[in-house]
Amino acid sequence: MQRITIILLLFVTTSLWSQDGITYHEANKKTYDAILDSNWDKVISIGKEAKENGHDFFYLNLRLGIAFYKKANYFKAKKSLKEAYAQNSSDTTLLYYSYWNSLAIGENKLAEYYSCLLYT
Repeated sequence: MQRITIILLLFVTTSLWSQDGITYHEANKKTYDAILDSNWDKVISIGKEAKENGHDFFYLNLRLGIAFYKKANYFKAKKSLKEAYAQNSSDTTLLYYSYWNSLAIGENKLAEYYSCLLYT
């Protein structure tokens, strides 16, 4: 009887854990929809939740970088854009925002670097 109780308890606990958190597909769709609505706070909120649940993909980092940039939080934008750059260094949207974000924080040499990548 104790074995059944323990097994049942483990099953219920595992089921509850698997329901917690946001999935990759939810994070991708929700951040995409929030970007289209220019809802920067929602992008950041969903992005943070996704990161806390172990998700780390190019579009998540790019969308977080854009949202932080739009909210004038340039150093957080730099971090997210840098993570996105490590995942896909040739995306023109990424290079565009990396350029403008670098200018915003006074990193003119870095901005010049992104400019060269963007226009070559």
